[in-house]
Amino acid sequence: MRNVANEPVAIKYSTALFNVAVDSDINDDVLELLKVMQNAFVENIKLYQTFINPEIAKKTKLNIVSEILKGKKANELVLKFFELLFEKGRINIFDEIVKQYDLLNKEENGILDVKVYSAFELHNDTKKLIKDKLKEYYPGSKEVQLNIKVDEKLIGGIKLEMRGKIFDGSISGYLSKMKKTLRGE
Repeated sequence: MRNVANEPVAIKYSTALFNVAVDSDINDDVLELLKVMQNAFVENIKLYQTFINPEIAKKTKLNIVSEILKGKKANELVLKFFELLFEKGRINIFDEIVKQYDLLNKEENGILDVKVYSAFELHNDTKKLIKDKLKEYYPGSKEVQLNIKVDEKLIGGIKLEMRGKIFDGSISGYLSKMKKTLRGE
């Protein structure tokens, strides 16, 4: 489950890791290893419970990470990053860190990641139109990735979420704004 309160902290950690990875030209490799660890947590809940348990020694946890990442490129940087997470007690926001790192990496590679909320399933022509308009608006983007979610509460129209901003063109959003205006808010 997403915890918005942890997002600013996760952004700081992911940005710091990303900057070091870019300087060493291993940002894609680091993302791969972060996802390996994320998948390991999903597949083995006991592993995650071990990592968040403060009674288990940091060295034991680092040995486990080292074993999982053994022989992979960029494992030293990721191992140091895990050491920092254990030291600062931030392993509980690891999923959000991976999410933020992935967004930074996509942006670095010219990929614009957009969540599209619509009251109904979008036709391919509509998807293409949205992509084309976003490429116009964000000319540095080589590719636009749409993650479409149907939300019938929107009534009609669409809502876009990207780069930490929300653009609400839905009927429910319009009605909500109108309601606030009429109330004088």
